[in-house]
Order: sequence, then C-alpha cells, then structure tokens
Amino acid sequence: MSLDRYTYYIGILLLIYGFANLAPALVSIVYSEPYVIQYTVVSITLIILGYLLYRRSMYIELGYREALVIATLSFLIPGLANTFAMVWIGHDLWDSLFESISGITTTGLTVFDVSELSYTVLFARAWLQWLGGLGIVVLTISFLLKPGTVAHKLFTTHFRKEQELPSARTVARGVLTIYGFLTIVAFASYLFAGLPPFHALVHALTTISTGGFSSLDSLNIKLPLLHILMIVFMFLSAQSFTHYYTILKTKTFRTLIRSSQLLSFTIINVVSIILFYYIVSTYMVGVNSIDVVFTIVSASTTTGYSTISMDFVPDAGKLLISALMLIGASMGSTGGGFKQYRLCLLYTSDAADELDGV
Repeated sequence: MSLDRYTYYIGILLLIYGFANLAPALVSIVYSEPYVIQYTVVSITLIILGYLLYRRSMYIELGYREALVIATLSFLIPGLANTFAMVWIGHDLWDSLFESISGITTTGLTVFDVSELSYTVLFARAWLQWLGGLGIVVLTISFLLKPGTVAHKLFTTHFRKEQELPSARTVARGVLTIYGFLTIVAFASYLFAGLPPFHALVHALTTISTGGFSSLDSLNIKLPLLHILMIVFMFLSAQSFTHYYTILKTKTFRTLIRSSQLLSFTIINVVSIILFYYIVSTYMVGVNSIDVVFTIVSASTTTGYSTISMDFVPDAGKLLISALMLIGASMGSTGGGFKQYRLCLLYTSDAADELDGV
C-alpha cells in the first residue's frame, strides 16, 4: 500500500510531538540543567520533518488497518524521540529505550534509580506518560465511536437524538479539556497537601495518566492528605472520560451513576480492600488503612504507586494485586488491563443493550 496514505497523518504526529517535546527543554532551563540543546534539537528535527511531510501530502480517509498503523506510530515516535535525547544526555541506549516506551505506553516500569535522574529526565518521562495516557483515551474514542459500532449506538442513546450526537473529533476535544482540567486540579491539590511544585507537577501528570512514574524515592511519606487525594484522582482517572464529557453536555450524572463499569470497578475495589486488609493485618505490622486503600486503588487503576514495600507483602496479597492490575480500569479511561467492560461482558448476557461500552 502506498505510503502517501500515511504521510499526512505522520506529519501531524511529528508536529504535535515536536512542539510537545519542547516542554522538557523548558524544565532544563528552569532548573539550570545542561540538557536544553538535546531536547530542543530533537524537537526542531521532529517539527521540520513533520512540516515537510504535512505540506507535501494531502488528506486521505484512512481505513481501519491504516488507522492501526498510525496509532502504533503515535506511541513509537515520541518513545524513540525521547530515547535519542536520553542517549545524547549520556544514558544507556537500551535503558533509555525501555524507560521511554514504558513512559509513552503508561506502563510505569523503570530501570533507573530516581536519584540518578535529572529534573529534566524525571519530567520528560512523566510528560511522556501524560501524553501517552491522553493518546490512549483519544484513540479509544476514535475507534469505538465509529458509526455502526455497538459503542456508537450506546453513546447515541445517551444523547437521545442522533442529530445531537457529536463527532468523535468533538468528543476527543472535550476529553482533552477534561484531561487537562483534572491534571491542573491534581497539581493544585498536591501542592496544598505539601508536595513541592516540581514533585506535585510530576505526580499530577502521572496520576491522571495512571502511569505511576514518581520523582520521589518513595511515597511512604507522612502526608496522609496527599495519599487520600492521590486515591481520589487515581479513581477518577480510571473511569471512562466519555462519561465525564456526557455529564458536561447533559448536565446530569445519570450516565456515570448507571455505568456498569463503575459499579463493577467499585465492587471489586471494596472487596479487594477488605481482603487485602485482612492479609496485611495478619502478616504485616505498621500498615494503616490508608496504605491498604492506596495500594488496592493503585493496582486496580494500573497506576502502580506504592506506599508500602512489596518485599514484605505476603504472596496472597501479591496475587490479589496482580489480579487487579490484570483486570484494570474502565474502557475509555487512561487505565490499563483488559478493562471492566470486558469483565462485565463475561457475566452480563445482554451487555450490548445494557453496558456503556466506552
């Protein structure tokens, strides 16, 4: 198949990530670190390539297969760009690649000790997670809200009239606004809870994206309000963002309240919290109820934060945490796993009529 079908979209991706990649360069300036050139050069390169491809191509409607290729590139391009910047700074190639892909896919696994990383790199990988989380939501919406799909029909019922149904692009734009708003509120909340500005920003980015990269050696710090706020924002980020959009448009919480995914997610978390509390209170000392709730919500949202050492958690507790991460969050959220929607399909025979697929 001709590459001409892809160049328009690849050009846009390069432009978007080129400008986005200037953010770490700005952080480097703020904290007087010598990494401005690396991230600036990478950004300018992406912008120039993106502009050339965009100008020399034309818009072509993509099929499902081509869209999947573009979706893959939307994660690969920023991951490779950040890898190049990190290698230029002086980090190992494979470690940099691992960290960058882990960031953009919001996986959250790391091969670095946080104390080894500069402010610039700590922010860059958190920024990658934020961009990756947004990309996952927007791509999910774009695919699921295509006319003819069950999700499209279900979404239509929320708005009652077909002519009032917004396009996937309109929904994606609204979701971006909500995503940004939640990030700002999380940042302000973490500042209020006692985190310094830089760490509050990093954790806001990685909470809303449910990515889990932290700029601190440990979250086992004496800031109970911070932990409670992080629980709240992890929970919110694990719900479908299209529900939030629908709430804004319809001025009612009916969609969210009736969400089978929210009900399933809540029940699973409540049961898991009770089980985990029993497990850790039997075999561990010094773990409080906030730690228990934090650990379970962090696992079920696939964020991956931890306020307790997993080394001392009994095998039964580790198995429970692994199961929660496997199940994951709601469809249309930033969370991972195989999603609550698919779990609901297993025990709801008429899911196509009752479930809110996104």
